[in-house]
Amino acid sequence: MKCLVLGILLSLIALSPNCFANDSIFAFGAGGIEFKKTDDISMEKEVLTISDHKVRVEYEFLNKTDHPIKEKIVFPMPPLELGCDRLKRNYDGNLQDFKLWVNDQRVETSRTLRAVLPNGEDVTNRLRKLGLSDDNIVNYNGYSPCEADWEPSDKDAEIALKKLIQNRLVEGDKSPRPLWLASYVEYWNQEFPPNRIVKVVHEYIPLIGTDSGNIDFKEVGFGIKTAKELTARFYNYNLCITDGTLKAAIKTEQGSVGLRHNIVEYVLTTGANWAGPIKDFTLNLKKQNEDDVVSLCFDGHFKKTNPLTLTSHLNNFVPKKDLQILFLYRDANNAR
Repeated sequence: MKCLVLGILLSLIALSPNCFANDSIFAFGAGGIEFKKTDDISMEKEVLTISDHKVRVEYEFLNKTDHPIKEKIVFPMPPLELGCDRLKRNYDGNLQDFKLWVNDQRVETSRTLRAVLPNGEDVTNRLRKLGLSDDNIVNYNGYSPCEADWEPSDKDAEIALKKLIQNRLVEGDKSPRPLWLASYVEYWNQEFPPNRIVKVVHEYIPLIGTDSGNIDFKEVGFGIKTAKELTARFYNYNLCITDGTLKAAIKTEQGSVGLRHNIVEYVLTTGANWAGPIKDFTLNLKKQNEDDVVSLCFDGHFKKTNPLTLTSHLNNFVPKKDLQILFLYRDANNAR
């Protein structure tokens, strides 16, 4: 049985601890694993709707053969980077509120764990053989990584740590840090009948980290004055910020002390692994309030379909770039 990764998924963003020292932004998404391109199943239609509080994807797949095809569909959760620099309290290796429907029927998924080193090597079984449970692997509790002079709290932890050091799975003498990234993986078995459309819908809450400050466009001497300055603020991202983006942000900021910001990142390029282009593709960007500002790089043209939605529609779409979407909004919206 082949192993396919479903459609268009989020990708991991791992910001270095030195980025935005006074204004940290973290966003995590799901990436593909063990994808094998199929020439038998096409993506006839996709409607992708993204906001900074929900991602919803609606697919229509077509089995172009004269025989049924059974596949294991895999949806990887965001890889979890262990250590003080991650949002440990806000994320435990699972996407929030992940739901799946196939042909309008709710489908429950199975779950497994995957741990990999930065070079892509899968070390899940190695960690298990060293005595770590799956929960330990995905949220390693064998030490306290934020204490400068940590010592193992008991004999078992000390033995486990020595084994991890011997296997080069942690680094550092004081407060040793795990080298692996871990995440849970949701999957289900799917049958594609011959020459019939299968509708698959999934949605989830994207993990958006907190930021420690606002972006100010008015403050004398310190406020953002040009699109170039705003782009530099997010130098790890490709957001295609323009003078129009800046003008809209300045207008939105009126009556508020700076703007808050979230970034959602989405791997669009995996959609090219199905047979042929995506015949009918729609991207909807949803705002929370009409004066929110959205910026991204995308080949299609957007039009306002309602006060809160920007829509781009493309035929025979072959995605070549992934999405990085900036949402700017008033400080009063901070509670959302």
